[in-house]
Amino acid sequence: TKPWRARAVEDALKGKVLEPEAVRAASLLAVEGAVDHGANHYKIELAPRVVARAILKMGETA
Repeated sequence: TKPWRARAVEDALKGKVLEPEAVRAASLLAVEGAVDHGANHYKIELAPRVVARAILKMGETA
């Protein structure tokens, strides 16, 4: 599969320190405009947390 990029999240964090609150706020942009199709509603809630965790983890190794 081809990885997806959340460019809005990237743009929101460019030039900023990866503080947890800033990352969490930016990660919400990853699901902006997402549509709930019934059985997948939990994914819309889960995705920002996964994105934020991944960004913070990458920040630890940078």
